[in-house]
Amino acid sequence: MKVKFICKYENKEDGLKAYEFETPDYIQNDIDGNSSDIFRLDCLKGEWMILERFTDAPYMISEDVTHLFDLDDIIKQMQEVESEIDDEQEEYDEWWQEEGMYEQWEVH
Repeated sequence: MKVKFICKYENKEDGLKAYEFETPDYIQNDIDGNSSDIFRLDCLKGEWMILERFTDAPYMISEDVTHLFDLDDIIKQMQEVESEIDDEQEEYDEWWQEEGMYEQWEVH
Protein backbone atom coordinates (compact mmCIF):
# COMPACT_ATOMS: atom_id res chain seq x y z
CA MET A 1 0.00 0.00 0.00
CA LYS A 2 1.35 3.39 -1.00
CA VAL A 3 1.08 5.98 1.79
CA LYS A 4 1.68 9.74 1.90
CA PHE A 5 3.99 11.08 4.60
CA ILE A 6 2.70 14.41 5.90
CA CYS A 7 5.13 15.46 8.63
CA LYS A 8 8.03 14.44 10.85
CA TYR A 9 9.33 15.46 14.28
CA GLU A 10 11.25 13.99 17.18
CA ASN A 11 11.29 13.98 20.94
CA LYS A 12 14.98 14.06 21.77
CA GLU A 13 14.36 13.46 25.50
CA ASP A 14 12.69 10.13 24.80
CA GLY A 15 14.73 9.17 21.73
CA LEU A 16 11.62 9.17 19.52
CA LYS A 17 11.51 9.91 15.80
CA ALA A 18 7.99 10.20 14.41
CA TYR A 19 6.69 10.25 10.84
CA GLU A 20 2.97 10.85 10.35
CA PHE A 21 1.35 9.45 7.23
CA GLU A 22 -2.01 9.09 5.52
CA THR A 23 -3.40 6.00 3.86
CA PRO A 24 -5.52 6.19 0.68
CA ASP A 25 -8.46 4.56 2.49
CA TYR A 26 -9.62 4.25 6.07
CA ILE A 27 -8.26 1.22 7.87
CA GLN A 28 -10.28 -0.39 10.64
CA ASN A 29 -8.40 -0.98 13.86
CA ASP A 30 -9.30 -4.47 15.04
CA ILE A 31 -8.40 -3.56 18.64
CA ASP A 32 -11.03 -0.89 19.28
CA GLY A 33 -13.05 -1.03 16.05
CA ASN A 34 -12.29 2.57 15.05
CA SER A 35 -11.26 3.49 11.51
CA SER A 36 -8.54 5.95 10.61
CA ASP A 37 -6.48 7.14 7.70
CA ILE A 38 -3.81 8.94 9.78
CA PHE A 39 -1.04 6.95 11.42
CA ARG A 40 2.41 7.52 12.86
CA LEU A 41 5.54 5.53 12.11
CA ASP A 42 7.68 5.66 15.25
CA CYS A 43 11.28 4.78 15.83
CA LEU A 44 11.84 4.64 19.58
CA LYS A 45 15.39 3.75 20.56
CA GLY A 46 15.84 1.70 17.38
CA GLU A 47 12.49 -0.12 17.57
CA TRP A 48 9.95 0.59 14.81
CA MET A 49 6.17 0.52 15.21
CA ILE A 50 3.05 2.06 13.68
CA LEU A 51 0.49 3.77 15.88
CA GLU A 52 -2.96 5.11 15.17
CA ARG A 53 -3.05 8.87 15.55
CA PHE A 54 -6.02 10.68 17.06
CA THR A 55 -7.50 12.85 14.32
CA ASP A 56 -8.68 15.58 16.71
CA ALA A 57 -5.56 15.87 18.87
CA PRO A 58 -2.24 16.79 17.27
CA TYR A 59 0.68 14.47 18.05
CA MET A 60 -1.46 12.18 20.23
CA ILE A 61 -1.55 8.47 19.43
CA SER A 62 -3.59 5.50 20.59
CA GLU A 63 -3.17 1.85 19.67
CA ASP A 64 -0.18 0.00 18.26
CA VAL A 65 -1.46 -1.10 14.84
CA THR A 66 1.82 -2.33 13.37
CA HIS A 67 0.21 -5.68 12.56
CA LEU A 68 -2.14 -3.97 10.07
CA PHE A 69 0.77 -2.87 7.86
CA ASP A 70 3.82 -4.23 6.10
CA LEU A 71 6.24 -2.45 8.46
CA ASP A 72 9.32 -2.97 6.27
CA ASP A 73 7.50 -1.48 3.27
CA ILE A 74 6.31 1.58 5.25
CA ILE A 75 9.86 2.19 6.55
CA LYS A 76 11.22 1.87 3.00
CA GLN A 77 8.63 4.36 1.69
CA MET A 78 9.56 6.81 4.44
CA GLN A 79 13.28 6.50 3.71
CA GLU A 80 12.68 7.18 0.01
CA VAL A 81 11.02 10.55 0.76
CA GLU A 82 12.43 11.46 4.20
CA SER A 83 14.18 14.60 3.00
CA GLU A 84 10.93 15.85 1.43
CA ILE A 85 8.66 15.28 4.45
CA ASP A 86 7.49 18.50 6.12
CA ASP A 87 9.45 19.09 9.31
CA GLU A 88 7.14 20.10 12.17
CA GLN A 89 9.86 20.13 14.82
CA GLU A 90 9.20 23.72 15.91
CA GLU A 91 5.43 23.14 16.17
CA TYR A 92 5.99 19.87 18.01
CA ASP A 93 8.41 21.48 20.49
CA GLU A 94 5.87 24.24 21.25
CA TRP A 95 3.11 21.66 21.71
CA TRP A 96 5.37 19.55 23.96
CA GLN A 97 6.13 22.53 26.20
CA GLU A 98 2.50 23.62 26.42
CA GLU A 99 0.57 20.33 26.44
CA GLY A 100 2.68 17.26 25.77
CA MET A 101 4.51 17.14 29.07
CA TYR A 102 1.20 17.69 30.89
CA GLU A 103 -0.49 14.92 28.87
CA GLN A 104 2.38 12.56 29.71
CA TRP A 105 1.93 13.12 33.44
CA GLU A 106 -1.85 12.77 33.22
CA VAL A 107 -1.56 9.32 31.62
CA HIS A 108 0.75 7.89 34.29
